[in-house]
Amino acid sequence: MLIGLSVVMLGRTTFEELIILLQFPVFRVFAHIISIALFWHVLNGIKILIIDLFRAGRIHKALTLIMIVIFILGIIFYFIYGYP
Repeated sequence: MLIGLSVVMLGRTTFEELIILLQFPVFRVFAHIISIALFWHVLNGIKILIIDLFRAGRIHKALTLIMIVIFILGIIFYFIYGYP
């Protein structure tokens, strides 16, 4: 959507044409892939933060398993409630 924001400077017509283009299924699939990757990245960052702040390196495997479970539940929730 960053591209959409930068196209605003080119005029309303150009912006509306871009929005229509981004409604195609191919772009929607890419948007979902980016959302899923961002969710994984956030969870991994939280795991690394916990390991660094609390010196929890010894429970790294358990934190990874918890992260994977939260990720799977989040993806299920995303496709049930967040999928347009």
